[in-house]
Amino acid sequence: MKKIIWIVIVIVIVLVIIGVSRRSDQKMVTSTTSVKIGMNLGLTGFGASWSENAVKGAQLAVKEINEKGGVLGKNLELIIDDNHTTSKDAITVASKHISVDKVQFMLTGWSDEVNPIIPLLNQYKIVTGNFSAGETAITKKSAYLFRTWPADRIAVQALVTYAKEKGYKKVAMVQSIGSWENTLVASFKELATQQEIIVLDSVSFTSDTQDFKTIISKLKNEKADALFAPITSGPVERFLRQQGELGLGLPILYPVDVTGIGVPEKVPPRFLKGLVFAIYAASKEDFVNAYTKEYG
Repeated sequence: MKKIIWIVIVIVIVLVIIGVSRRSDQKMVTSTTSVKIGMNLGLTGFGASWSENAVKGAQLAVKEINEKGGVLGKNLELIIDDNHTTSKDAITVASKHISVDKVQFMLTGWSDEVNPIIPLLNQYKIVTGNFSAGETAITKKSAYLFRTWPADRIAVQALVTYAKEKGYKKVAMVQSIGSWENTLVASFKELATQQEIIVLDSVSFTSDTQDFKTIISKLKNEKADALFAPITSGPVERFLRQQGELGLGLPILYPVDVTGIGVPEKVPPRFLKGLVFAIYAASKEDFVNAYTKEYG
């Protein structure tokens, strides 16, 4: 059920965009036969599992809205394109949506897919809804960017509180390389230091890393009480599996609900022992029922 959290977020942001459209330039909306919303997501690559749920949620929302008459007498139309979970292709997709598809609004995913297109949002003044960018203060970079996913600093604070309550004195950090991970590491170091927890320098790696033996050996040698691990989807499953196989033996603090990215289905349960993660609000029952009816 936690997977559906992502989908709820998408529906909410579509509704928010509708509210914005009612207050925006009437000529822009009524000059076309539909209200076009471009979805710029990683449908392939390591972000595919997140984006699949997002697309289904958006499609369900559009179906419900159009059945009720649409917006300003126009149907909503989703234009969905794959950015392959890369920053470079996120720019290509955004440019296509703006120049070719002439979208009125856009929906976006992760922080690394949003940051590079912010200049385009500002240049063309495209109102953009986001449902999964956790980077702290990312919406302050554009007056046209809005999000429903809270800054992941909130989750970090909860994990720091947990670490303090458990009596952890020294915490190691390991991260995949990216803007989302960097802001999480910075937040954890700041908040944990305030609680007099020693935070070791982060060990970083690229998202295509396959072998973590050297990294896990280094983490073992640091003799920490716990490990903070902001690792993106894809490498996180590989890391969790290998740390279990190599007997890292540390409690692992993770900033996102792992059930939302399918970790329990991809990693043997014995390797998830000691994994602690933040959970946001569960989906509402009416949405769960509608989603189940639509997709089984």
